[in-house]
Amino acid sequence: MVSLIAEAERICIEGAICPSAGPLAFFRSRELKPLDVVTNGTFGLVDTGQKKLLVTCQHVWDGYLDFRLKNPNAILAALLGEVAIPISESQLIAEDRDCDLATFDVGPFLRAFSQMKFQQIRRFPVPRSKPGEVIVCVGYPGEDVGRKISEREARFDYISFIRMVTAVGAYQVLLAESPEHLHLVDNSGNEVPPVAYKGMSGSPCYKWSPNAAPKLKGFLKAGEQTGAPIYITHAAFLQPDGSVDDSLNAEELHWQQ
Repeated sequence: MVSLIAEAERICIEGAICPSAGPLAFFRSRELKPLDVVTNGTFGLVDTGQKKLLVTCQHVWDGYLDFRLKNPNAILAALLGEVAIPISESQLIAEDRDCDLATFDVGPFLRAFSQMKFQQIRRFPVPRSKPGEVIVCVGYPGEDVGRKISEREARFDYISFIRMVTAVGAYQVLLAESPEHLHLVDNSGNEVPPVAYKGMSGSPCYKWSPNAAPKLKGFLKAGEQTGAPIYITHAAFLQPDGSVDDSLNAEELHWQQ
């Protein structure tokens, strides 16, 4: 497992998946000042062939809408280095609470995303995960580890982890809680201590295997603390037009282990 961890870490650091994810920040003010960041989720970038999408969990979008009710000037923004790109209802393509996915069209803002990478989906539906697959994920856990806020900047450090799929259900995938299948690193590749996964909802998750490019499998939707189980939602719900379709679940109601 050690060599597997080292290889997955190399893939993350060298840019196979890190440029496809970023922090999705809740700002209390339209001025988008760093000190106005209150909390965050994570987004993944996807190219369906028809659409360039920003994807996160639906509960992240719901959380922002609730936050805006109490803070009318609030803005949700994708952070691209020092640049903040507002994400609004006008860009929303689809949201689904059962699938826990929300998709946004970022086509009008592609120039701003020029330093990022949109993961291409070449086959629809995206094949679902299977027990025993190795999943590597990168995301932004927020203030517990990675969020460093000052008057001049809002800096987010990512962490990555690798785990095994232990069970697959209609709406989500369970990743192993066993410590030997867990590895957490920061932007510099340094080991990080146990963390809470708050802020990582929406993190893109990929199947990893030797001598093959990472393949998008889902998005992190729930996880409490390092060492506890993690659940991801299926990328199989994504459609070429950016919509979300869970009709494939009609005959898949039980966990596969």
